[in-house]
Amino acid sequence: PPAPAPLFFQAEDGWRDIVRARGLWDVYKWEQAKYLEEACIRLDQGINILPEIAKPLEINKLAPNFTLKDQNSNEHNLNSYQGKWILLAFYYSDETFAWTAQMMALVQSLKEFNKLSAIPFGISSNTIEQHSEFAKNHNLSINLLADPDNSVIKTYTGTSKIGTVSSRQSFLIDPQGILRKIYNPVNAFSHAEEVLSDLKTLTEVIDQLGLLKRRQREMQDSINAASRIQNALLPDLNSILPINFGISLFYKPLEKIGGDCFWSKFNNDNKYWLGLFDCTGHGVPGAFITMVLLSGIQRIVAQNHKITPV
Repeated sequence: PPAPAPLFFQAEDGWRDIVRARGLWDVYKWEQAKYLEEACIRLDQGINILPEIAKPLEINKLAPNFTLKDQNSNEHNLNSYQGKWILLAFYYSDETFAWTAQMMALVQSLKEFNKLSAIPFGISSNTIEQHSEFAKNHNLSINLLADPDNSVIKTYTGTSKIGTVSSRQSFLIDPQGILRKIYNPVNAFSHAEEVLSDLKTLTEVIDQLGLLKRRQREMQDSINAASRIQNALLPDLNSILPINFGISLFYKPLEKIGGDCFWSKFNNDNKYWLGLFDCTGHGVPGAFITMVLLSGIQRIVAQNHKITPV
């Protein structure tokens, strides 16, 4: 780890006690050692130094979109990667021991990520230039996104007033842009292996969900088609009955299509005939019976030219 601040080094156990007693253990990290003295001073002044966490992101909800530049100044928009799994790995800063180890593990696993149609990104508050130097120093082929104003970091993980840092968290987003898993905390040395294992499982689950959605969509399309056919067979009462006829009809199936129907005709003897029918069944089966009934009635009337109640 990097060398800690001198004051922290001189009284390490004392600072541990202060941090633990003041409820600051969450911010006690090697990467943040240089901020501890300032943190305690601000706490004594009554300044809130706990992380300003944005509203927690919800699993199975759409991941917030963003556009950031990588170490080569290339822009990356999250929505443009739909169709791919995306791993957003947030970390404190370049050249920290844990993150360098985690990044190296991700780079070594890039082939496995590619096989699963997944792309990992690293995100921190470092600048493009710092990311570029970091990538060169360690021969990193992964995209490192620069978020110097902490806008994306705050949206996903929150920021702290004791320094421009983010907690080490990762977010796994599916090919439709839905957030599927949040890794918090992250084990830098086993993270890549854990994500790959989850990807294999989640890919199968998401594929099954996609299949179910396709079947549901096909079923809904069939119902919509049946509804159009049924409505085409139902008479237009406004064109048949006179305005002052004194009858109103409210027709609304329990489902999109139903087993009830109506029929009307103006006969040659200047009589209006109106029929209301309750067929057996609901939904598609009931609608099928109504279509048989309506076509049968229309055929009878067309053949006999008269309507006689029975």
